[in-house]
Amino acid sequence: SDSFFVKYTFFFSNQKLDGRIDSLGYARSLDETGEHIDSLSRSRKDRINEEVFGYDVRYRSGNTLIASRSYFCRYEPGFACTDSVVEFYGERFLASSVELRYFGESFVMFGELGRSWRNRVGGLFGFSAVFPYFDFTLAGRYIPVGFYSPKGIEATPNTVAGTIDIKHHSRLIDVGLNLTLDSKADEDTAKYDIRFSVEKSLGIANARLNLRHRFRGEERDISGSDVLVRIRPVKYMFFDLRFEQRTIYEETVERGIFGAIELALDFERIDARFRYGVFDTDSYAARIYVYEIDLPGIVTNRMLYEKGEYGFVYLSLRPMHVMKFGIKYSQVRRGEYNDKKIGAQLDIIL
Repeated sequence: SDSFFVKYTFFFSNQKLDGRIDSLGYARSLDETGEHIDSLSRSRKDRINEEVFGYDVRYRSGNTLIASRSYFCRYEPGFACTDSVVEFYGERFLASSVELRYFGESFVMFGELGRSWRNRVGGLFGFSAVFPYFDFTLAGRYIPVGFYSPKGIEATPNTVAGTIDIKHHSRLIDVGLNLTLDSKADEDTAKYDIRFSVEKSLGIANARLNLRHRFRGEERDISGSDVLVRIRPVKYMFFDLRFEQRTIYEETVERGIFGAIELALDFERIDARFRYGVFDTDSYAARIYVYEIDLPGIVTNRMLYEKGEYGFVYLSLRPMHVMKFGIKYSQVRRGEYNDKKIGAQLDIIL
């Protein structure tokens, strides 16, 4: 909602989580494969209840914006995290933050402090500007030990990190460069991530290339690239061709590849999306992460490994302005593993 003085939002959600309940009755995350690997875990799936409610309030005066947001989570049963410096048993969880922004003519300065479990305080700050031929962003963050997010997940502890992002825009070509430094305060070795992107539009086609190299100290440990070609023959339709490869440098070199074709239809009251892809990885370490469209309010980051096929069909109908109905079918198949899921959702928009 919006008022004359402040903008405010209140939210609430209640859902079942697909997790693992151990023999002591605590909720835990799944095995790293993302699957229930034993009969007890399978019998207890979808029995973890999560309630989340909170607020976001923001006030702006001239060039300055002040905001505060908090959310309270409740889990039944509670989450346990025993492989951390600070053990976490989370039946209830409260997080809150304060944000400050200052807007200039062509730039914005921002900072936010967040309070987590046991009063752990972390934060981020930065500067972002838009110039005639390029955009520039400089940002940094600090996360202390024991800074938890919900579900008993500990953020990367004792971390000092920063990033520089530069993007050049022109009619001829768009070019981007991103440099990231990630360092733990108690370690000598830092991680450096370098990403380079090129994007070009020509008629009904748009092509984008991303390259990435990550170094741990002086040794490279991850590299990868992805290519997206989008063809839009008419306003309400586009085709996507995707290809991605990822290489992990450990004791041996492990590689993973992914390719897909996608069709999308976007009408005023009907949206449809179809994707079919194949993947092949040397190991779990070389797994490929793929984002995909999902039902409203759900974010799906698909993890693909070994060798197999993957795809989904999504359809959204809006028969009237206040109503939206979505349905989705997805499938991942590798070897004897065949995961099929179907979901539907009805939204009433007031």
